[in-house]
Amino acid sequence: FAKASNGNRFERKDFAETMTRLALQYISSEMIRERITQVTTTTRMQIVSAVARGFNDGLGQAGVASYISGLVPSLAGNRAALIARTETHGAANAGSHSAAEETGLQLRREWIAAEDERTREAHAEANEQIVGMDEPFIVGGEALMYPGDPAGSAEAVINCRCTVGYIVDE
Repeated sequence: FAKASNGNRFERKDFAETMTRLALQYISSEMIRERITQVTTTTRMQIVSAVARGFNDGLGQAGVASYISGLVPSLAGNRAALIARTETHGAANAGSHSAAEETGLQLRREWIAAEDERTREAHAEANEQIVGMDEPFIVGGEALMYPGDPAGSAEAVINCRCTVGYIVDE
């Protein structure tokens, strides 16, 4: 708890800590396990464990890919990197979305695309799209709650580099 200038006590939440906690919950969810295909159940669980460990340790995508490769040496390095990029990105956006909901603020969300030659056409077209907290973005005809949403097709989420901005409604 902290004290306001008027002497009242209020609970202070650290957005980054909340986002990380919620992102780790996302990583351990069934959704991520279902997205990693063409491996055994044991290998899938090792991958999820590596993603969670790397994310919790604050590693970037290369560090998470290294954890994956270390736990699952049979997995090609480029596949480990692809999984690390896709899953840490989805986890960060899921955690951010859930943490924003927990603030209790009246918020809207804005899709922010990486603006370069590698950005998918559908993601570039969604750039600056603004929706309510409970409304999906429409990206290439798909309803996505955030970039990396596991409800999206592989074409919509794999290697996505978009993010979400939050707008506080007064």
